[in-house]
Amino acid sequence: MKEDKQKRALTGVLIVLFAASLFLLGFYPLRDSIIFIENKKSIALPNGWRVNETEIQQYLEQQLEFGYRIPGSNASEQLREYIKEIALGDITFQNFTYKETPITNIEISIGNTSSSKMLILGAHYDTRKIATNDVVPGPVPGANDGASGVAGLLAMMNIMTENPYFVELLEKFEIRFVFFDAEDQGGIDGWEWIVGSTYYANNLTISDVERSVAMILLDMVGDKDLELKKEINSDSAYKDQIWSIAENIGYSEYFTDKPGYRLIDDHVPFLNRGIRSVDLIDFDYSEWHKITDNLEHTSAPSIAIVANTVLAWILAEFLDIEVWELASSQISNSSSQISEIAQTSKLINEGKPEVWFYGMPLMLLVVLLFRKKHRT
Repeated sequence: MKEDKQKRALTGVLIVLFAASLFLLGFYPLRDSIIFIENKKSIALPNGWRVNETEIQQYLEQQLEFGYRIPGSNASEQLREYIKEIALGDITFQNFTYKETPITNIEISIGNTSSSKMLILGAHYDTRKIATNDVVPGPVPGANDGASGVAGLLAMMNIMTENPYFVELLEKFEIRFVFFDAEDQGGIDGWEWIVGSTYYANNLTISDVERSVAMILLDMVGDKDLELKKEINSDSAYKDQIWSIAENIGYSEYFTDKPGYRLIDDHVPFLNRGIRSVDLIDFDYSEWHKITDNLEHTSAPSIAIVANTVLAWILAEFLDIEVWELASSQISNSSSQISEIAQTSKLINEGKPEVWFYGMPLMLLVVLLFRKKHRT
């Protein structure tokens, strides 16, 4: 009797261990995601890791439903309230006045706010008061020039706060999503360009400047015919890294290795403060500063391409995790990658025990049951 109880107890323990092994092997969030490539850890890019294109489309449509987000307008205020409602971090409104017009920058902070490292991701949310590139006078809807960058940042905020890949990042960094007002009114009624970002950057504390590792700007990233060239003012090293990451994950046709324009954009005030900054912009957008800058000419997948590339670069640069698209042809062509990607023995998670360890309880359970069935 006592021996039977011991066997039943042992069987129960083995069943629990077996169930735990199934969970760790089959349901662990990062299962089959870590690959060893020349002794560097890498992450394949699973679908669940990418930004949500449906969310991006919703963010685009909602912004345009508010109307023209001209500084000081009711639509601008509505958008701020909307961002406040969906913000997943601490939100701050930076208010000031320019040419008797109220201007408001929006800052959402996530991660470790007491960290010695800070990353700034920016976009402008205002739309141009007059379509100065159009024969028809009127305000610009700003589906691409304004709304695309905002939608991209909001989708990135969601991924960073909800996806386990970014837990370590949020422990080590403060991440600021900053939405600039009054970027796009230059040359109208005596206004300057990049008013909001200039005010924001100039009012960063010395401590904030010192701990800022990068500023990445998303501006006009929603062109259906997306082609990003290397903006000349941007930090050269970071720029090359981002383009290299884009190639790794199969986006080289969108991030073309060509020199772009030298632009006065929201990244310039940060460069002036000594913060390494990159402007991601498709400046060859045919509807730029026209009344036809609408949803018809804007693409959520294009925005997702840019957002995914920035996220992949962040992991590579600040967590030493290189991201690769396993379906990409670059896998077999790049010397920096493994020669036999199909070797399942390499598809294990860093820091996890080998598969055989979790299979031992199953083998023991089978042996025990076999002995019980055939005992005399």
